[in-house]
Amino acid sequence: MRNNSAQVFVYFTGPGWELFKQYEFMSEICTERMPVISQLGGSDAVLSSALTGKTPVCHGQFSSWYFKRTSSLKDVSRKVMLLLSGLPSGYFGKIAAPIRSLRHLCPEKGVGSELKPHHFHPLKSIIDIVHENRVPHYIAKIHAGQLAQTFSTLRKRMQRRSVRFAFIQIDEMDPMLHLSPYDEHSILQRFKMFEKELKLTHDTGVKAYNDFQLCVLSGHGITIAPDKIDVRRKVDRLNLDFGHDYHAAYDPTMARFWFENNQARSIIIDRLRRIPHSHILSDTEKSRYGVNFQENIFGEVILLLNPGYQIYPNDALRQPLLGMHGYAPDDKHSLGACLSSAKINPQIKWVGNFFDIMTDAIAPAIVQDVV
Repeated sequence: MRNNSAQVFVYFTGPGWELFKQYEFMSEICTERMPVISQLGGSDAVLSSALTGKTPVCHGQFSSWYFKRTSSLKDVSRKVMLLLSGLPSGYFGKIAAPIRSLRHLCPEKGVGSELKPHHFHPLKSIIDIVHENRVPHYIAKIHAGQLAQTFSTLRKRMQRRSVRFAFIQIDEMDPMLHLSPYDEHSILQRFKMFEKELKLTHDTGVKAYNDFQLCVLSGHGITIAPDKIDVRRKVDRLNLDFGHDYHAAYDPTMARFWFENNQARSIIIDRLRRIPHSHILSDTEKSRYGVNFQENIFGEVILLLNPGYQIYPNDALRQPLLGMHGYAPDDKHSLGACLSSAKINPQIKWVGNFFDIMTDAIAPAIVQDVV
């Protein structure tokens, strides 16, 4: 028996609630609209929360590097090879690895493979649930130049009613918003291009199925951040021995530290507290954001910058970017979004609740198959 209902979820990286609202993106079809609180961390952390319904402390994705004491030749060789080949950055381009930290800092695992089954094992993502229950699906991450082809393939399958669940990830706007967040003309043109494909997909779905829903999701927005703070230089001037007294990883919006002795801890914390436009995350904040990792693998002390500022130089980018994300997830420019052609559960408040929306959407298909 062919499927009589289908749900298509399109996940955007880059444009958040503020841009969707400003440009009235998909407002004619997706009339149910609400902002959602994002997730602290890189884009991969946000996507991982959307796919699993969990915070980073559970799914393991947070930032580019984590701390692990190792001196084995195998581990060091692996990190050197990653450094030479280039590790994808959650912000843009390739990570400029902290060479002086190769002994103890390890690159985050699995970035870019979040849409594969078993990626979060033992956690189950929506991808796992769809595969395990054999829900007819179409799951894709759109790469450069593949937008029209990807949606065309989806629509052909929808016309045959061979899809009950679709999840499409679009990262195309993220680099543009990092580089040119003021370019309203280019933003509008991209939105029109996406709207064309989404409207065609909605029209196809309404004709093919008795019950069809199109839902546009955004994990985070973008913040214009023209001001730079050289946190590394301020710490380097403390006359402490990097690698002996402390270790550090500098992300564009966070500086993360590990300590070998209490004196270094005290001196660095005192200096960090005097850096303007930033604050050290409290234990309460770490718990609220879900980044209170055991053994503090992503940082004993985490300095978070205020929106509009970025750490530069840093370990993720070779050049500063005008648009940035990774700030406090409840800041208005950090907010993600949920735009739907059907009624939205009012309990949806956080990007991790996207998982709830998607599991609710496929529940009838699972029940039907069981019966």
